[in-house]
Amino acid sequence: EKHWFPVASVLELDPKRPTPVRIDGLDLVVWKVPSGESGEEKWHVWSDMCPHRLAPLSEGRIEPKTGCLQCAYHGWEFESSGACTRIPQVTEEAAQKMRANPRSHAIAFPTEIALNVIWVWLGEGPPSGHPADLVKGTHIDGQEWVSSYTRDLPYGYDSLIENLLDVSHIPFAHHGMQGTRDDAAPIAMTLPEFSLFGSSEDDAHHGGQHEGQAAQ
Repeated sequence: EKHWFPVASVLELDPKRPTPVRIDGLDLVVWKVPSGESGEEKWHVWSDMCPHRLAPLSEGRIEPKTGCLQCAYHGWEFESSGACTRIPQVTEEAAQKMRANPRSHAIAFPTEIALNVIWVWLGEGPPSGHPADLVKGTHIDGQEWVSSYTRDLPYGYDSLIENLLDVSHIPFAHHGMQGTRDDAAPIAMTLPEFSLFGSSEDDAHHGGQHEGQAAQ
């Protein structure tokens, strides 16, 4: 948990409503404070759980009058820091005492944006480094992404890796997209030996030699 997780591209999210996401088995809500008198306009990532009755905050709404995230169950509102700002069911005097209790606060996580991607720090304590350092060298200065495409695939990473390593299926399963069926040809392969403490680098091309090297 002690590292930054990419959450979503800002180009794919609706800034007018909260969005549920799940990362590493943790349910989160992503939402944006609308630009107002304070001038703040920032994305936030919280635990998708209202501290009152544990209702999903992602089913709530962004109150246009206050710019706060409002729970859909009882209407409790939370500002950008996660602090509760409104409890409609009690008097203002009682609400002040309840809001002073940290247990009334939503759980907010450190959030940053790098290359139009929202990143969240889920570890305990202050964040280590910045997401921009992780993606350094992966873009051209002065240019930004203008579009993006994401597709949720209903299978585990192990199935995905197996599929990516199986290059022999490409001419048939991806006919007309990545080559054609006529491109199918024998693929010679060499399986290098490497220890559990090493790593391998593969250099493969269709119809040619598939070789790997191990580094200790």
